[in-house]
Amino acid sequence: KTQVVITDQADVGDLVLDESGRLYLYYYGWTVGEQQNLPAMAVSEDNGETWTFKYMEFEGFPNRGNVSDPNVVYDDGVFQLYGSTRDNGQTYILHGESTDGIHFTYKGVAFKPTEGNAGVASVYETEAGWNLFSLASLGFNDGSEPGKIWVATSSDGEFFENKDTLLLNDGKNAYFNG
Repeated sequence: KTQVVITDQADVGDLVLDESGRLYLYYYGWTVGEQQNLPAMAVSEDNGETWTFKYMEFEGFPNRGNVSDPNVVYDDGVFQLYGSTRDNGQTYILHGESTDGIHFTYKGVAFKPTEGNAGVASVYETEAGWNLFSLASLGFNDGSEPGKIWVATSSDGEFFENKDTLLLNDGKNAYFNG
């Protein structure tokens, strides 16, 4: 709405607001300062007028913290991070936690499908529990059905079980496949 570019070469942006009014912008960047191809963030203390850029830090994550496509959920002083990683030919979702929104500690694998890939997660909490939507077709030549999205649920936001798939088969219509 402001028509102001905060950063360029950013992908899969996610904006979080804490209880003090501080904004946290998470994204995956091709060029991030002196580094390339990594998750990063910017913090605004003045409702988005100015931003301070920071590198995210990952403690205990597999693949040396190789996490992409960050999705962050903030609740009661804790930042829950859900990010994609690729290992042994499969892409899946990792989970980490932080109290400052910058330094994340590995909590475990949040979602790993029994077949195929899962990436670019979108997680949210409702009164009934936690929900995760994740792309199954990531552009790899792995036989994934274009437009397929994993639908998974969790009682605690740490480990998600697949419940269904959603198909966006023609770019216009969505339907559950199950």
